[in-house]
Amino acid sequence: NDGFDGNDGLDGNDGLDGFAGPQGNKGDEGRQGRPGAKGQDDNTRYFKGEQGAPGPRGDAGVQGPKGSSAARGNAGDPGRPGPDGHAVCDAEVDIVLIMDNSGSILSADFDLAKAALKDIVRNQDIETTNSRIAAITFCTRPALLTQFSGSEATVLSALDAAQSTESCGTATGKAMNFVSRNVLPGREGVRLVAIVITDGNSQESASVVASAAAELHGLVDEVFAVGIGADVDNSQLRVIASDDSNVLDFNSFEDLDANVINAELCTGYDGVDGTPGRPGSPGRNGAKGDAGAPGNDGFDGNDGFDGNDGNPGPMGYKGDAGRAGRPGNDGKGGTPGRPGEEGLPGSNGDDGFNGNNGPDGDMGPDGRAGRQGRKGEE
Repeated sequence: NDGFDGNDGLDGNDGLDGFAGPQGNKGDEGRQGRPGAKGQDDNTRYFKGEQGAPGPRGDAGVQGPKGSSAARGNAGDPGRPGPDGHAVCDAEVDIVLIMDNSGSILSADFDLAKAALKDIVRNQDIETTNSRIAAITFCTRPALLTQFSGSEATVLSALDAAQSTESCGTATGKAMNFVSRNVLPGREGVRLVAIVITDGNSQESASVVASAAAELHGLVDEVFAVGIGADVDNSQLRVIASDDSNVLDFNSFEDLDANVINAELCTGYDGVDGTPGRPGSPGRNGAKGDAGAPGNDGFDGNDGFDGNDGNPGPMGYKGDAGRAGRPGNDGKGGTPGRPGEEGLPGSNGDDGFNGNNGPDGDMGPDGRAGRQGRKGEE
């Protein structure tokens, strides 16, 4: 008998995927995105600010020439004359004696000069008049004999103690500077007089002497310059003296006279002022002078500061439309559209390749015995 059929082999592997079906219909379009921001368009209308304040006035032009003077008015009645100056010769006074002690002055001449100065001290009667006297000598450097003193004995003793020098130059400017800076000032309200006695010219420059004299003039009421001998330069004496009338000349030390000097000291006092006269009648006004030529124009003033902006004016008419603004930025993406309808099924793909043979099945049970065959031929 035929044996039983064997078991079916295992299924083969799946074939390859078929080709994709045709694309489905397009879905509905999404909603439009929001429009972008409008482009900038400056349509502002500007206005001119107010004018700044004017600059400062320019400098005045050159003044025109002065007009002709009017006729002088009539003089007033003269005041009563004051008393003679010598009537007050015994008033208080502070005196500085500045005596040359250079090497050109012999010892005997120096003693004569000291004697003349002592006579000046006695004639001033300083203790009765409440006056004071100071004294120095000088050659190339000054030497203080006494500061201001109201004692006659003290001043005379200081003059007696002065010694003649055998060899020394002449520095009159330095001596005056010493007095200005070490002896002065005197008393407030009291007449102050300096007396410079010399036999020669200063060995300093003219400018040094002039400067020292000017400083001394500014501190005292009067300076007398006393020159002795033929070697004195009167032009330098005039520089030293506060006025040309205060220059005194003597031919020699023997001629030096204290009375002459004292007389100058007395007449140097100012007399008492007389009573002022009545004012004269005013003179008639003079004819008006011609007008001066116009001065040059002053310089232009500096520009004023810019004024503050004015208030906005009324709204103007609408202007022409501005140029189109730049395109706005792209809007955000719209909401996705609804899915389109499902497409039709695609056509079947090609048959897949035959799968590999499955493993052999288990051996089936023995088949039924077949029919006996025919006997073979002998």
